[in-house]
Amino acid sequence: MKTLLPKNTLRQLEFLELLIKKDDWIPLGTISKTLGCSTRILWYDIEFINQNLHPFSIESSTQYGVIIKYPPNYSIDYIYSWILKNTPIFNLLELLFTQDNLNISEISEKLFISTSQTYRLLNSLTKYLTPLGIKISNKSYQLTGNEGAIRTLFVHYFLEKYPVMSDFWSEDKIKTAKTYFYYLEENTDITLSYPDKKLLTVVFLTHLDRIAHGFRLTDRPYSNDVEPFIVSFLDNPDNPIDKKAFYKTFNVTLSSDVIQEIFSAFLSNDFILTPADFDKRLALKEEPLYSRVGIIQTFLTNLSNRLKIDIPNYDKLVFELYNIHKLFIGKNYILFNRREYFAQYAKKEYPYFVSVLIEELDNFKFDSSFEWDQDSFNEVLYTLLINWQDIPKELTHSIQPLNIGIFCNYDEEHSYFIADMVNYHFGDHVSVSLFSSADFDSAKIESKKFDLTITNISNIQLNSDYTICINSVPTLRDWKLINQIISLHSKNDMMMATKFTK
Repeated sequence: MKTLLPKNTLRQLEFLELLIKKDDWIPLGTISKTLGCSTRILWYDIEFINQNLHPFSIESSTQYGVIIKYPPNYSIDYIYSWILKNTPIFNLLELLFTQDNLNISEISEKLFISTSQTYRLLNSLTKYLTPLGIKISNKSYQLTGNEGAIRTLFVHYFLEKYPVMSDFWSEDKIKTAKTYFYYLEENTDITLSYPDKKLLTVVFLTHLDRIAHGFRLTDRPYSNDVEPFIVSFLDNPDNPIDKKAFYKTFNVTLSSDVIQEIFSAFLSNDFILTPADFDKRLALKEEPLYSRVGIIQTFLTNLSNRLKIDIPNYDKLVFELYNIHKLFIGKNYILFNRREYFAQYAKKEYPYFVSVLIEELDNFKFDSSFEWDQDSFNEVLYTLLINWQDIPKELTHSIQPLNIGIFCNYDEEHSYFIADMVNYHFGDHVSVSLFSSADFDSAKIESKKFDLTITNISNIQLNSDYTICINSVPTLRDWKLINQIISLHSKNDMMMATKFTK
C-alpha cells in the first residue's frame, strides 16, 4: 500500500530504507540520484526526520555524507508503524473500520483535515480497494463488499501499526482472547508460540470488531469435525469464557457460529491444524489434498537432489508448504514487506540455494491455476529456510574452501595468530596453512598449491592465483580484500556468503 503514501512521505521512507540497509555513510549525491530528487529536498527530509522520528536521527558529514543512528532496542519496524500512525490516508482507513455512519464533515473533523482533502483521500482509497473487492459506501462511508478481504487487510494493518496491541484494543478484549487460546492449548494437541498467539489474538479481535458492527462472512467452508468441538467448548462448565461478560466486552453473543467465523481461515477443509491431522487425512488419500501433496513431495525431492542435501524433517516441510499455499501466499503486509527483506538477505547469504530454488520452481505449481509472483516466491523461500532442518549448516559443509597459505617474516607464532583470525572470520570458506618453505625461491614453488597467499612482505611476486599483503594486525581493508577474493573464487560457486559481512 506504499502507493497510497504522499510523495514526500514515500520519498522519506525510501530514504530511511536506503540508510538502514547500507548501515554506513552514503554520499548525499548518491542518494539524490537513487531517489530522483535534489539534495536540497533531501536536506529538508533530514530536518523533518530528525524533528519528528525520534529516536531515529540522520547525521551528516561534509566528507562522508549521511548515516542513520538509532538505539539498539529499536528496528526498522518502528518506522513503518510511525508512518501508519501519522499519515492521513491510513488514519482515514482505520476510521472507516472503527466508526459507523459518519458523514463527510465528521470524518474531516476527526482527521483534522479539510473536506476537499477528505474527498481526495476517499477517492485514492477507493481506487486501491476496488480491485480487492472492497467498496466504500457513498452514504454511510462504511467498508463493504468482500468481507474476507476486509478482515485480512486489517489483520495485517493492525499487526504492522500496533506492535503493542493495547494501543488499539482494551486490556479486557485482549485478556478474553488470550483466555480462549490458553483453553485451546490445554484441551487439544495444539501448541502456540508467542507469534502464533499474537497473530490469533489480532485475528480474533479484528473479526469480532466487524461482527459487532453488523458485518458477517457468508462463505465459510468449515471442516466437518469442527462443530462438535466448539459445541463441547461452549457447553463445558470449565469453559473460562463467561457469555455475559463476553457480550459486555464485545457487544457480540458468543456462539458456535461466531467462533467458526472468527477462525474461518484455520477451520477450512483446505487448512490442516496439526501434523497428526495431516497424516490422518493423507492416509485416507483425500482429494485434492493427496494430489497436491504429491506435487509438493516431487518438488522437495528434486530440490534436495539438486542441492545434494537431505531433508531430515521431510514430512514437516511438506506440511508447512501445503498450509502456506492455502493460507498465507499473497500480500501479507501493508508497508513493511518482511518477506522481501528476508529474501534480500537470503540472496546475499545463500545465493546458490536461491538460484537452484528459482530453477526448480519453474516446474512446480501447487495446482493448475496457480501462478508465481514475487510475494509467493518470497513466502516459499522463507518457509523452506526457516523450516528445513540444518540447512545453513549443510550449505556450509557443501562449500569448497579457498586454499590459503600464509608466508610472513613474523615470528611463527604470529603467523599462526593470523591463520586463527582468518579462520575465525571466514570459517568453512577457507582452508588455511603456513608455508613450509624456509627461503623465497622454495616459497615461489610452494605458492602454486595455494589459491591465495597472505603475506606481510610488500610487492612480493608469488605463483598463487591471488597474493595480498596485509598489516601485522589486519585492518578492515585487509579483511575486505580477503572477503572479495573468496566471493570471486570459482570454487565457491556462490554457495554461501562468508561470516565476514562488512
